[in-house]
Amino acid sequence: MPTVWDDTKVLHGAIGEYAVIARRRGAEWFIGAMNDDTARSFDVPLAFLGPGPARTAHIYSDDPAAATRTRVRIDRRPVTSATTLRIDLPARGGQAIRIAPDAK
Repeated sequence: MPTVWDDTKVLHGAIGEYAVIARRRGAEWFIGAMNDDTARSFDVPLAFLGPGPARTAHIYSDDPAAATRTRVRIDRRPVTSATTLRIDLPARGGQAIRIAPDAK
């Protein structure tokens, strides 16, 4: 994960409650979401991606039922600037998303 960013966008947030932030480095976007003690859902339009090549979202979500040591579910889906992602956060949960151009 980069430590220097080309762009940052606050998509949703309330101090002390929740935050959904998107950051770009080069052609890749990273979205991070974190939550307090209340389960919440957010719709995140990806219009900020703008036009560009085909992209894939790599979605890392808290999931107590996931058959992994870390209880993180990993999903992948194609996205465009017309896509709206639904982020469902459990209480004290989070989600990380990496959106990258598809390999040529």
